[in-house]
Order: sequence, then structure tokens, then C-alpha cells
Amino acid sequence: MAEELLRQEVAEQLADTTNSCKAALAEQRHAADLALTAVQAKARDAAAALGQRVDTLAASAAGSAAYATGWLVRSAGWTPELGVLAGTVVAAALGLLVGLIAIRRQGIY
Repeated sequence: MAEELLRQEVAEQLADTTNSCKAALAEQRHAADLALTAVQAKARDAAAALGQRVDTLAASAAGSAAYATGWLVRSAGWTPELGVLAGTVVAAALGLLVGLIAIRRQGIY
């Protein structure tokens, strides 16, 4: 009986430790994503300040892919791998749509 209680206590402590490690990893990933997003935003700001053209399609495609991936994984219950693939398809579809519209334009734009 004492051995069983000890095993149960150890299992609970292990589960708590595992959960806290998973939470810490998720926070680190979130911080890394935020840092990358901030660097990308600053690069776009610098390019715009220097009078260079800013590629908004790349930002909108990345944003739509990220949103689709996040929604599918969190709300629809998809696996992260399938969510990333679906997000890539969404970004490609958006690029195709914008590209088809842009190719019909005349002149430099």
C-alpha cells in the first residue's frame, strides 16, 4: 500500500514537472515568434523610410498562413503538421489570386 502511494505521488510530481516544462517551452516559442515578427516589422519600416518599395504581398501571405495554421490547430483540432501544410496552401492561394489580378495591370504596377 505504501509503495503504491509512493508510486502515485512520484507519477503526479512527474506529470506536474512535465506540464511546467511544456508551458515554459511554449512561452519560449511565443517569445521567439514575437521577436521575429518585430524584426520583420522593423525591416519593413526601414525599407519604407528609405523610400524603397515594401512587398506587402509577402507580409499578407505570411500573416494569412499563420492565421490559418493557428486557427486550424487550435480550434479545428488539426495536428501542427497538417496545419502548417494547410497554411502554406492558403498563402499560395492568396499569392495566386493577387498575382492574377496584378498580371492584368498595365504599366509598372
